[in-house]
Amino acid sequence: MKKISLFLFVLAISIQIGFCQQKHNLDSLDSFIEKVMTDWKVPGLAIAIVKDGEVIFENSYGYKNLETKQKVNTNTLFSIASSSKAFTATLAAILNDEKKISWETPLINYFPDFKAYNSYLTEELTIKDLLTHRSGIPRQKFFSLNTPSERIKVREAFQYFEPNKKFRTHFQYCNETYSIVGDMLGEIEDISWEQLLKKRLLSPLEMNQTIFSIADLDDKKDHAFPYIIWEEEPELMDLHNADILGAAGCIISNVKDLAKWLIFNLNNGRIRDLQIISQRNLNYIQSPHIVVPSRLRHKEFSHVSYGIGWFIDHYRGQLHVHHGGVLYGFSSQVSTLPQEKLGVVVLANLNGTKATYIIERYVYDLLTGKEPTNWNKRYKQEKEEMIKRYEQFMEKNKEETEEPVLSLPLKNLCGNFISDGYGSMKIWLKNDTLRTKLLDYECPLLVQGENNLGIYHPVEHRVWPMHFEFPKNTTIDTLKVNISPGVKAIDFIRIEEE
Repeated sequence: MKKISLFLFVLAISIQIGFCQQKHNLDSLDSFIEKVMTDWKVPGLAIAIVKDGEVIFENSYGYKNLETKQKVNTNTLFSIASSSKAFTATLAAILNDEKKISWETPLINYFPDFKAYNSYLTEELTIKDLLTHRSGIPRQKFFSLNTPSERIKVREAFQYFEPNKKFRTHFQYCNETYSIVGDMLGEIEDISWEQLLKKRLLSPLEMNQTIFSIADLDDKKDHAFPYIIWEEEPELMDLHNADILGAAGCIISNVKDLAKWLIFNLNNGRIRDLQIISQRNLNYIQSPHIVVPSRLRHKEFSHVSYGIGWFIDHYRGQLHVHHGGVLYGFSSQVSTLPQEKLGVVVLANLNGTKATYIIERYVYDLLTGKEPTNWNKRYKQEKEEMIKRYEQFMEKNKEETEEPVLSLPLKNLCGNFISDGYGSMKIWLKNDTLRTKLLDYECPLLVQGENNLGIYHPVEHRVWPMHFEFPKNTTIDTLKVNISPGVKAIDFIRIEEE
């Protein structure tokens, strides 16, 4: 009898979702998603759509593992990367509701040992400043790639992060500020950020499958594997340990749990009979706090800004609240159109794919009764143009530039170096190329001039310029690394091997 009851329950739910799908004109969505995945070579993907407090569409496509051909399902876990930031912002708002923190009170009032680059920043920086990316401090990608041993080291290193913009005048995306605030919120409650998030949000929302670390995947086998396209086809990456990111981007979840997150946000911070966050504070974190510089290349978007943990703009005239994420083989997009009580989450196991955006916008076009913009075609054209410009630049550069030669033997640069705030760096010689390691990836040091090198990271596709000086042909004592535009170079000093 129990089996029959369970069968009837599952059948009823299936019929209800199928009815909703037909009612909301989503018949074309499966074939559209499959085409986008093919065009962008996405191994696996999952999606959920919510409307008026209900899940109206939920499906999965492709593979979580290309080698074993294990298929993605709606329980499959993906890293959501920076889509985690909205959770941290919501936690801060909850503690603000309870008068445990103030948005405008300097951090040093709560944490007397807190230090920023100078005394003015130390005395003025607030939680709101750090969560709206308006501290004047640029993203510390080089720091995060040179992974510290524990998360408290991020806060300790913060005093070495030099601003390159005036305080509270510019938006500059920065993961490290979220990592710091997340742990501070935990300290206020005398638990970790992870425990706080589970207690105050995940448990009440019954997001029971959401976890924080790849270490927690041991007994949860249903997870996607990360992929990146180096040349033509997706290649498997190692699962990335994002524990150091913490509140900035370590959440691992699935579309079933994130659909509950969307419904909670669209229901003014209420779940069942529980008002988890005040409507006032939910509106506050989902309102503009700083303008995001944007060329507005696409006429469909306008009024681009950042709230607290959310990007905010207008998409084809509709208020659009969203945050995406990219992290070593995974891409996510979590968003709502609040005025329509409509939300979408798209998760993919491919590094930095446009597919998540393309699919999200197609859904919104369909469900708001608009003729769909061909974002797939538009982004493919932009990618082709970018590749063409890059090839032309490389060809021209090859013709006009002589091969640079260093002013001393490569072996003279090998050794161990250390910097205050930015950790250590080892340089060695392999196959006539200098190399170092950043975040478990071997990075070649490209010769760019007599006294200049560039550290190239293969996943980030970015080069950090490095300069050195020496009195006479001798070993190098100091390497100067340009970590961010407008910031003075960081000195890495040679140390003796132990």
